[in-house]
Amino acid sequence: MNNLKSIVAADGVDLSGIGINGYAFKADIALKLIELFREESTVILGGDVLKIVDLNKYDLTYDNWSYEGSNVFESCKEAESYIKNYKYKNGDEFLYQLIT
Repeated sequence: MNNLKSIVAADGVDLSGIGINGYAFKADIALKLIELFREESTVILGGDVLKIVDLNKYDLTYDNWSYEGSNVFESCKEAESYIKNYKYKNGDEFLYQLIT
């Protein structure tokens, strides 16, 4: 859990400035977090994608994914797949908010 908190503190983008409670992460950091959630047996229920517009400016893309179930490994696999595919198709100028 301490590793998770340190990643959020170091690499998380606070979304409260755009009215969202939580943090979002570049793809490589989000993928590291997914691995930590897997190790901690935390189900990822889904996530949202935000476009990096400018320094400290982000817009919702309204792209997202969801997982209905309780299997930690399947939820993490689905989140990894979505983020990797999204980055491949759209580039690296996006943030991902993971919902647990």
